[in-house]
Amino acid sequence: DKEHLFFKGNIYRRIMDYTTG
Repeated sequence: DKEHLFFKGNIYRRIMDYTTG
């Protein structure tokens, strides 16, 4: 699902932002 992929990507990006700063 494109929506599911987008959601997962959003979570991943959020984690990256959280870990980087």
